[in-house]
Amino acid sequence: MKNLYIKSVFALLLVLGTSNAAFCSVLTDTIKSIPFNEDWASSSFTTNSWTFPDGQGNWYMLTSSGLPAPCAKFMGIPPLTNYTGILESPWFDATQLTCDYIYLDFDLRLEAVQYTQTEKIRVEIEMGTNLDTMCTVNNSDMFILNCEAGIWQHFHLNLLSVVKSLFKVRFIAFGENSAHISGWSVDNIAVTSKCKPPRKFLIEESGQCGIGSCTAVLTWSPPVCGKNSANIQFIYDDGSAEEGYAYWPGQSGSYGNKFKLSPVYSGYLNSADLWFFYNPDHGSDMLTVDIYDSTRTLIGSSDPFAVPDSNWVTVDLNNIPFTGTFYAMVTWNNVAAVTNWLGYDNNGPNSYMFYDYRLAGNNWVTPANYSSCEDGIFLIRVTADVLSKKKQSEAPDSTVILGYNIFKADTSASSAFVKVNSAPVTDTSYTDILDCMASYYITTVFTTCESDPSAIFSAGCNTVGINISKFSGNLKIDPNPASEYISISSDFPINTIKITDLFGREQLNINHIDNKEIRINLSGLADGIYLLIAKTRSGQTVQKVIVQH
Repeated sequence: MKNLYIKSVFALLLVLGTSNAAFCSVLTDTIKSIPFNEDWASSSFTTNSWTFPDGQGNWYMLTSSGLPAPCAKFMGIPPLTNYTGILESPWFDATQLTCDYIYLDFDLRLEAVQYTQTEKIRVEIEMGTNLDTMCTVNNSDMFILNCEAGIWQHFHLNLLSVVKSLFKVRFIAFGENSAHISGWSVDNIAVTSKCKPPRKFLIEESGQCGIGSCTAVLTWSPPVCGKNSANIQFIYDDGSAEEGYAYWPGQSGSYGNKFKLSPVYSGYLNSADLWFFYNPDHGSDMLTVDIYDSTRTLIGSSDPFAVPDSNWVTVDLNNIPFTGTFYAMVTWNNVAAVTNWLGYDNNGPNSYMFYDYRLAGNNWVTPANYSSCEDGIFLIRVTADVLSKKKQSEAPDSTVILGYNIFKADTSASSAFVKVNSAPVTDTSYTDILDCMASYYITTVFTTCESDPSAIFSAGCNTVGINISKFSGNLKIDPNPASEYISISSDFPINTIKITDLFGREQLNINHIDNKEIRINLSGLADGIYLLIAKTRSGQTVQKVIVQH
């Protein structure tokens, strides 16, 4: 049985093209499947084959501390100068995960003595002889992240490079003088995978409410699958934006993201997907996407593009060549009027990674340095043809897309989503007949799994005197039906609320709300069905309200 195991591992490594050094290491380590969770419950590094390539040094297992206890900790005492201490995981097997996002989660805490920026911890991914740095935090960054010391910070990293590979995770504590810190604590390390949802989900609606001609046409693109595929899409946001940014008229500058990649990634940047919030005062000025290399030298730009209303837009990048890290920056150049707002995710898993930048003149600034300890990531997703990558499997993908499931919520009285198709839809478009309005999301159905939902979009047809713009997010009305009062809550601050009858005649109008929640008295309305039009920074949405006294 042992000989069979060795032969199978050897065959797998021949397929992967892994180096001889990595082959010897794998034979002596345990290969862990995904999902994997290390909460240190055994109070031992050896249980799951954690090792110390340079000796254990100042890495200890603490049974009296953790989230909850125990946890692993790199101690500042005894003092070390010009030091490096590596905590290395076992091998993880992602060889069969061909259309998945693979994530590394962990909790990290710094107990600092001095905020010198010289004591650091780095998280690396090892694949054979290749190393990818996923993030580096110093003993000043952690204070900025938390606005105070000693707080646990959760990290959620998308491991773009490990699809169809064997890999390890390394936590590396290093610096000039370990006496500057009490220590770095690491807990709740998890490696998980999620099947990829569809991309570029859009809705086009037409017709008028209530007369049988109200339709919504849903379109989307398949996820990019496989490490051997021609394209890779780099995504840092969580699919939803809580805020938005734009430069004011007469100003020039850029907002965008740093895409931190290993130099082994090279090729051509095809396109960028950008999300913008609707601004009722927007003008018609066009913007560009500028690409900078790792030295922040401009290497290419898109053609000018029109800014959409609360929607994604795909911008052609004209196959800009790149190698390793690059910056994708949306640029305003002395616009005549304020534009729609570039979406900004400030509560997603990568919002604290200091990858978002503002560029004014030659000054590159992260929002963490000017926004009261808050940080985020812009909704900018870049797709590239990658010509040179790490060694990878030549085996065919084992995960096949069967189709897509479409979920719909009738916003007239309920926010519950129901699947509308009996079998997976094999096309990338779907036409639905609406009474007036609905919300949708889509999932990808694979042979092995179903993806997380895409972004949620609302669709609504015209009523008399009402123009409905696209809305991304949730707006809830409770109770519905209602007798006297309704409470309205939104993901975004509400600007105005208007209630009309089905013929568009105004019954109630409330302006200058500027709050995510509001309570409205409906006791003066007769029994019947009404339309509630809510205008937010994300756009405008319409929902039915039923009044029953």
